[in-house]
Amino acid sequence: MHPVAIRPHILQRLIARRGKARWFNSLDRKKTALLVIDMQSTFCEPAAPAEVPLSRAIVPTINALSGHLRSVGIPIIWVLHANSSIGEKSDWELFFQHVVGGSVRKQTMISLQPDRQTVWHELQTSDKRYSSPESG
Repeated sequence: MHPVAIRPHILQRLIARRGKARWFNSLDRKKTALLVIDMQSTFCEPAAPAEVPLSRAIVPTINALSGHLRSVGIPIIWVLHANSSIGEKSDWELFFQHVVGGSVRKQTMISLQPDRQTVWHELQTSDKRYSSPESG
């Protein structure tokens, strides 16, 4: 996974402004969920038209975090991106007309059709050992 850090001078400004670095010191399980956004084949598959190579690098972290949260009853919500298209027209024309060009545009439009969307196969989307707090 690529390193992510808040630059020290920004962290100092945050602490000076609000007295602490983090918004929350703890999370309430009853008000918490993990949202996993766009971790799907269109973006994760090697050589896919909209591949984001670094997406695969975060899979182990997502699996570890979601496994732990699932084990303590926190819901995991998988959000997948999809676009409808008819011929050369899409419901996201601005993106497809100005960001993605040529043959990649058509391949990306096809790959993002709603019936083609699945969570990336290396992600653990459920755990048979898990039972919700309501079921005991």
